Amino acid sequence: MARNRYPSHPLTLQGVNRGAPYQQYQPVVMLQQAYSVQWHGGTPEEVILYPINFNRGDWIQLALCYPRGTMFKIVSDIYQRESGRVQGVAQYDPAATLAILQENLDRKLYHYDNETGYLLLHLQAHHLRQGHSYCSEQGCERVKILASTSPLAPGICQPRPLPEHESDRDPPRRLWAPQRLATPCPQCGAPQVAVSSSPHQQYVRVQVLSLSSANIQQGLKSAFIKVNEEVLLFGTRGLFFVVLDPCTGELRDRRHLETFSASVHQVTSSVDSYIISAIKERSIVLVCSRDVADLPRDSKFSSFIKLGSVKPIALNRKGSLAFLGYRGLPVPPWVTTVTRLSGDELATLQHYVPLGLGVYGCSGQGLGPQRAGVLQGDLLTPGA
Repeated sequence: MARNRYPSHPLTLQGVNRGAPYQQYQPVVMLQQAYSVQWHGGTPEEVILYPINFNRGDWIQLALCYPRGTMFKIVSDIYQRESGRVQGVAQYDPAATLAILQENLDRKLYHYDNETGYLLLHLQAHHLRQGHSYCSEQGCERVKILASTSPLAPGICQPRPLPEHESDRDPPRRLWAPQRLATPCPQCGAPQVAVSSSPHQQYVRVQVLSLSSANIQQGLKSAFIKVNEEVLLFGTRGLFFVVLDPCTGELRDRRHLETFSASVHQVTSSVDSYIISAIKERSIVLVCSRDVADLPRDSKFSSFIKLGSVKPIALNRKGSLAFLGYRGLPVPPWVTTVTRLSGDELATLQHYVPLGLGVYGCSGQGLGPQRAGVLQGDLLTPGA
């Protein structure tokens, strides 16, 4: 069996009923395409075609190879597997030319080309099917081909029995792409929940999205850190830190650190000083970056090891960083680092962080996260 577009790459089918007096083949096909079928060995006297998993209106074109001079009787019906009943029997009529067949696809016609040896059919589903059922609500649509052949006639056909169809050609190039969202989309995707074997465990849901200079040139404006339903937007260049209490999820601190400086030492010293001196022990730390192209050069920040990173964080001037860390010991397993060296790919992460654990030094079960503020540029306003 070969698709008309690729006649030199046929697929050899093997029957699923080995040893049975008949064989059943289940090839996967692409809809609205043409296929040819040739036989190894003798040509079968009876072939039944089932458009399995076809929705109403789905179709393919088939060219089946038969010896020259073959006579056909072709009927369609609907077979009910549960009861074994057959209904809607209709007979196919011969079409004198392929053009007549293709111009009357709504009629039950077939065309046999005695020169090429191909029997040409338009196989289409005409009834609705429910859900993921194999067949329609009425039953299994099928087309039965009864062939009367001469045992001495050769059954060899040339490839590509049909002229090239519009659907056989290369698909057109995509000339447009949807614009990326510049801010979080509250109505996008399925609802997110934390799946846990401890139903009383409380979590804070965090999300970080960082932007490189290439992302901004594409129209994205604000990097953001999201804590549950509260979004902190960052519209200026640099690194942005958000610090949460691991027992309650309360917002402890947020800080914007500029990356523009005369030397790499000044930038790394500023970041190291904030992480080591300002962030308290036992803190959840979220970091995002926005357009750090003004770094003196690509930099490494060893102080991120204090936040659970296994090695210094490398920050590329053309790239971006999204980070979820913890200041304290032991280092929890949810610490995550996502870096992008360059290009259009976004650095983003999202995670459910458990609250109130004993390893954080919490005295009891967490009380649940307080509402964070909403940061617009450099202005922090209380959440409504």
